[in-house]
Amino acid sequence: MCCLRLTHIRHSKIVFTSFKSMLLVLILE
Repeated sequence: MCCLRLTHIRHSKIVFTSFKSMLLVLILE
């Protein structure tokens, strides 16, 4: 359970960073 939660947090972090970078690219273009 604890491990699952950790991986979930890490996954959402990755998704959030990729989403942010995508937004940056859209803004810069």
